[in-house]
Amino acid sequence: MAAIGAPVFAVGQYSVTFDSVAVGLMQGEEGVPTLIPKTYAHEVNNTDAWGKMLIESFTLGADWQCQFTMMEYKAATLSVLWPFAAALGTLPGFGLAYTALAQVLVLTAVTGTPAATAGPVTITATLAILARNFTGKLMFGPMVRTIPVLLDLYPYVNSENNVHFINT
Repeated sequence: MAAIGAPVFAVGQYSVTFDSVAVGLMQGEEGVPTLIPKTYAHEVNNTDAWGKMLIESFTLGADWQCQFTMMEYKAATLSVLWPFAAALGTLPGFGLAYTALAQVLVLTAVTGTPAATAGPVTITATLAILARNFTGKLMFGPMVRTIPVLLDLYPYVNSENNVHFINT
């Protein structure tokens, strides 16, 4: 039994699927699935009474991204790295909307881990796609071919709420 006031740690592997297909092993440490928020605000910071000091901010939304490094080289991982066409390197048509090309990204805590108990058990982003202007690396050589990616999680309306993803 945990002591009163003992810290609660949520550790454990999350499996990753993209477009309903498992992408496989993730690289440890910095390569594990990581959600990255970026907030936007209108700042009140130039007044006659307070000069240039920041005295208030007003919310203007947020962007969310998901970053991870895949360690398996297969069709599922390549579709995350290159969502624009079936063949890697094939150019998409110009003017295509990213949200039209986006796929569902699901992170699921592995059963039996503290992460599955503490939650979230699943994180589902309905509109996930390779981040705009992302410079990826696909290395060919004697080392394991790791594939780092950064995905934009576009917002959508879910049950009358604006969300980037859903936690369950």
